[in-house]
Amino acid sequence: MCFFDGNIGLILHAVEANAHSGMDLNGLEGPIYLEHLSASIDRIGVTISKALSESGKPSWVQGVFAVFVTVIGASSAYLFNYFHWRMVTKREAISESHTALVNLICKLESTSMKYWLRDYDEKNRSIEQESEILIKTNIHLITEHAQGIIKKQGNILSTSTILKLKRFPVEIFDVATGDDFESREKKASKNKASKISRLCLDIRTSLLSVDY
Repeated sequence: MCFFDGNIGLILHAVEANAHSGMDLNGLEGPIYLEHLSASIDRIGVTISKALSESGKPSWVQGVFAVFVTVIGASSAYLFNYFHWRMVTKREAISESHTALVNLICKLESTSMKYWLRDYDEKNRSIEQESEILIKTNIHLITEHAQGIIKKQGNILSTSTILKLKRFPVEIFDVATGDDFESREKKASKNKASKISRLCLDIRTSLLSVDY
C-alpha cells in the first residue's frame, strides 16, 4: 500500500477545511491573487500538521508529513516570489514603453504647435526647417513605437485604445504636415494648432489610463 493511501483522508480534510475558511480567490488578480494563494497553501499545511498531531499516528509518520508540509511551504514561497517579480517586471516594462510614447507625443505637440502658431519667416529659415524635420521624425518614431505597443501589449489594451494607437499617427501626420507645411507661403493657424493639441491630449489620456 502506498504510504499516502492511509493518510489521504487527512490531506482531504485539510483541503476541505481550507475551502470553507472564507477565502475566495475568484476575481483576484496579480500579486493579490498570489498572496491569497500562498496563504491558502500555508493554511493547508498547518491543518495537516494539526490533524496528524491529533490522529495518534506514529512519530515517524508525523515526521515524514512534517517534511512534506515544509516542502509545500517552501514551494509556495518560491512560486509566490517567482510570479510576483515576473508581474512586477512586466508592468514596469509596459509602463516604461507607454511613458516613452507619451514623451514623444509631447515633443511632437510642442514643436508642431510652435510651428503652426507663426508665419513663415525667411530670416529664420533654419528654425523653420529644423521644426519640419523634428515634426516628421517624431511622427515616424511615434508610428513605430505605437505599432510595437500594439504587437506586444494587444492583450491588455482595450479595443478603443488599440484603434486610437493605429489612427493617431495617420491623423497627426495629416494635420501637422498638411496644407502649407514646408512652404514659404505658410501662415499661422490657430485652428490647426488647436487640433494638434486635441489629438495629442486624447491619445495621451488613453495611454495613461491603461490598467496594467
